[in-house]
Amino acid sequence: MKLVFLPGMDGTGKLFSSFLPFLDGFECTVLPLPQTGKQDYETLAKHIKKELPNEDFILIAESFSGPIAVLLSQESLNNLRGVIFVATFLSQPKIALLHISKTVPIKAFMAAPFRKFFYKWLCFGFDAKDSTLNVFEESVRSVPVNILKARLKAISDMDLELNKVFCPALYLQAQNDQLVPQSKAEEFNKYFEDIEIETISGPHFLLQTKPEKCADVIKAFIG
Repeated sequence: MKLVFLPGMDGTGKLFSSFLPFLDGFECTVLPLPQTGKQDYETLAKHIKKELPNEDFILIAESFSGPIAVLLSQESLNNLRGVIFVATFLSQPKIALLHISKTVPIKAFMAAPFRKFFYKWLCFGFDAKDSTLNVFEESVRSVPVNILKARLKAISDMDLELNKVFCPALYLQAQNDQLVPQSKAEEFNKYFEDIEIETISGPHFLLQTKPEKCADVIKAFIG
């Protein structure tokens, strides 16, 4: 079974590099988001649809890409065998943080001396490795500022028209998520007839900070 990964806000997929070794035995493909053009969810879903494999696959969508996976699941794709959501949402997450991230200059913030403390508090937990934080920072720096702003706008403007989906689904919920409230997981119950919600103790970036536990849950879902 092929596993197709959709990345978070940076869209590069580089942050999956530390997690993929825990899924040995599976063929994994990361589909980066386009770094040019429109970044609304409908446009991104159309782009990703063209990149999907012709063989059976399971879609794994992290954070920002959750709505993309939901839109694709609405397409009744013949080869889609399941969807796994990781710390994601179907409506705006914490509005105050979203507003701050839209108003604070991104490049200026990433030059601030306190930034790694902020990364740990908000995204990775205080035991996060510097190597993980460095990959995160490098990934975000590689994305044009206008693209990051466009993705934040896509979250703010999100108003998806969705129907019931009968594709098996799994939601990995981060118990200590500072970005996505736990209530956001319940939104997926409205649209997925067959969904499991698994709560894992950890910060927003679950795959990067709790890779072994996440891999075990994913393998059990697939198996």
